[in-house]
Amino acid sequence: MADFDISTSGKSDCAIFTFGSYTNPGRTEPSYAFVNTILRLKKLGKIDIDVYYFKAKKNDWYLSGLSGERDFCSSIEFLNKLKSKYSKIACAGNSMGGYAALAFGSLIQATKVEAFSPQTRFDNHFLSEIGEYRWKESLFNLAESVTDIGDYSIKSIIESNVEKSDCTIYYGEKCKQDSRYALELVNLENVTLNKQQELDHDLVTNFRNSGKLDEVITGIFQN
Repeated sequence: MADFDISTSGKSDCAIFTFGSYTNPGRTEPSYAFVNTILRLKKLGKIDIDVYYFKAKKNDWYLSGLSGERDFCSSIEFLNKLKSKYSKIACAGNSMGGYAALAFGSLIQATKVEAFSPQTRFDNHFLSEIGEYRWKESLFNLAESVTDIGDYSIKSIIESNVEKSDCTIYYGEKCKQDSRYALELVNLENVTLNKQQELDHDLVTNFRNSGKLDEVITGIFQN
């Protein structure tokens, strides 16, 4: 069973699955980016949704699965079981968690996906082309160790599903790598690219400080 934290009322028919980002050296837990914002909005009564906080088994962009699950496929099965309890599901994440939100959200046909600064492709040729030096060892080892790494690109995952989730990707124009990741999905009808002027990879922090993250979270299930 996946290892996760949860905040529920037991009454909502909507839920949001959030995915932790890369666990940096010196830390034992990833950044969840949205935790404090969501809990505050719940306390204020501005949202009435159940919230799940997942993390990766290791820093491999969730390709070996959720913490506590056997692998990537068993993680999808687990998320689908949770999904069956609700009428609407959203997935959200930042950076590595943004990839997980897009990948798992697409594969379980979530109602909505909100991804901030996500990576969307892992083949070494592309990583070299865009000058991806961040988390270089982890990313390049990933591409070398996973068979058919192209199957894990977000474009491949989305195109393999008949039913499409409504996906929004927020990325900062000042980060050339994030811009290239986002533009890989430019022609997909179910994906909206939301470029943020003058922001970089850590745009979610700016969203949180400006109050824009409140708007994103509260607007997920509107209409």
